[in-house]
Amino acid sequence: MSAWSCTEYSYATGLAEKPIPIMSGAITVNRWPHGYAPEYNSLFDPDWPEGEQPWVQGRKPFGKIAIANSDAGASAYTDAAIDQAYRAIQELRKQG
Repeated sequence: MSAWSCTEYSYATGLAEKPIPIMSGAITVNRWPHGYAPEYNSLFDPDWPEGEQPWVQGRKPFGKIAIANSDAGASAYTDAAIDQAYRAIQELRKQG
């Protein structure tokens, strides 16, 4: 449910006196997919110049949208996703 539909539901069921619109400054999507992040393999993958690797290109911020997941770190592990979340926040902070 979106924040707005939750407040409407609370109002409709008598849990709230009136609907309260909630404004959010972020969109967070949490899901653990059934896929697997590809990892760079120096034996079979091209030797991309620094900063031109597909996972680096794919995580470039788009306005105030930052990408943070294990794919953005070219690693299928939780620590990579956490590192990428930290990186994405730092990139947004630099933007101001």
